[in-house]
Amino acid sequence: MRILLLVESCATGVGRHVLDLSRYLCSRGNAVHLIYSPLRIDQQFQSGLHDVITRYAQFRALSLSVRHWPSIEDASAIRTLRSYVQSKGPFHVLHCHSTKAGFLARVSLLRSWIPIVYTPHAAVTMNPGCNPFLRLLARFGERALATCCDAVIAVSSKEFKHLRQIGISDAKLIAVRNGIGSTPLQLAFQNRIADKGGNHGHLTIGFVGRIVPQKRVDVLLRAYAHLEPQLRESCSLTVVGDGPLVPHLMSLAHALGIGSRVNWLGHLDGQAIMNSFDVFCLPSDFEGFPYVLLEAMAAGLPVVATDVGGVEEMVRHGANGLVVPVGQPKALSQALTTLLRNRSVRMRMGRSALDRVNEFTVEKMGDTTLRLYENLHAKRQGRKAA
Repeated sequence: MRILLLVESCATGVGRHVLDLSRYLCSRGNAVHLIYSPLRIDQQFQSGLHDVITRYAQFRALSLSVRHWPSIEDASAIRTLRSYVQSKGPFHVLHCHSTKAGFLARVSLLRSWIPIVYTPHAAVTMNPGCNPFLRLLARFGERALATCCDAVIAVSSKEFKHLRQIGISDAKLIAVRNGIGSTPLQLAFQNRIADKGGNHGHLTIGFVGRIVPQKRVDVLLRAYAHLEPQLRESCSLTVVGDGPLVPHLMSLAHALGIGSRVNWLGHLDGQAIMNSFDVFCLPSDFEGFPYVLLEAMAAGLPVVATDVGGVEEMVRHGANGLVVPVGQPKALSQALTTLLRNRSVRMRMGRSALDRVNEFTVEKMGDTTLRLYENLHAKRQGRKAA
């Protein structure tokens, strides 16, 4: 098949997903073209993109500057997208990732014969901090644009239910969970099974992600501050990631009296750093199907996470981690205390995490997505012939 992928947000999980999907599709003999925006991008996407370009002769990439919010550049982007489809096509399917890419693709190719697939990767309407008026506007927009595409992919059961609630037809919806490659799982098993924390060693609570309001690192800081003093002295908190809230959160850590106990490492490769943690924590307000949890589980880490997005599908409460309500530092602190105090619980949950993560593979994600492409193309060809 000839497949066109379009993505606006290339940072963190969305970029990771698009590159993993590109590798999978190319490895199955498909020709893949990727149009991406360089305005929201990270180093991992850039290096991964170079790897795919180098490895697969049938892969092509085009940089197209598109801003996240509506701008005067949108008309130019729409013209460029239409021109690209006409000059480089025909394509059997177009798959757009993230809200802005979904808007551009469905407006640009409204009357084309190309099947269009859209993956929001956590719809903006799922954000509890979103302005009510903007959420209502986005809800109507998502519902209207869903009629202009052939399928909408939800990356978790919660997102599936949410998209149904805002009015997207079940006939358009399909759930395809994210997956992680098999090589990191094998390496992680060898590295983590000995439980790096040991019986008496210093313990580390880890967080990896963008330092933005959605991730609620402020709740994690307050939860750490709520730990009993003796327990807090035996462990530290490591925050990996960058973003606009770093200065504010550093000030908050000092105000809470834990400034010297928090390590701010900036942007690093999440997979590379996981083996230095003993417990992984994700206190987000909302998520789609966070890759960072898969990476933590693949590293044999017990997880503490809030009950958002696909968390309930990855983390079985009491088995491979603990799930707590959103925005409650004391509940988060209690869950962390349970794991930090008991090495045998950490070991048991870490082993369970390794078993659980094998259910979420790139192959399963890619197989399901490719079958969807093939079915939509066949249906469109049947209608065209009729």
